[in-house]
Amino acid sequence: MNTIAALNRKEKRIKAELAKLPQRKWEVLFLIPFFALCCFLIPGIPGRRKGPSMAETMGYWEAFTAIAILFSIVLPYMIYSHIQKVNDEIFDLERQLRRIKYKRKEAEEMQTSSTKNTDPTGERDEN
Repeated sequence: MNTIAALNRKEKRIKAELAKLPQRKWEVLFLIPFFALCCFLIPGIPGRRKGPSMAETMGYWEAFTAIAILFSIVLPYMIYSHIQKVNDEIFDLERQLRRIKYKRKEAEEMQTSSTKNTDPTGERDEN
């Protein structure tokens, strides 16, 4: 009985975690406005050792375009990898949930088989 209760608690915890994960999948989208803002700000940041900024060396709009191209390559990869990571976590939790259900079923069968094979005096039946 104790193992069944522990498995039920574990199943409840995993179901709660599983319910939260689909919302976490789309948290990465906050990066889009952040990267858009960075495209405007990064060209004006001075270079190393008080060197000229990107805007001073190549012009502001050319620097903006270079940063935007870089971010347009990096951002989809970051979004894809984050969503894939969350999908893997969902898959792992679903696999743990199936394993817990299987263990609980085994524990219930063992418990019912041990109670069926005993008579009221407490002795086991040999059949």
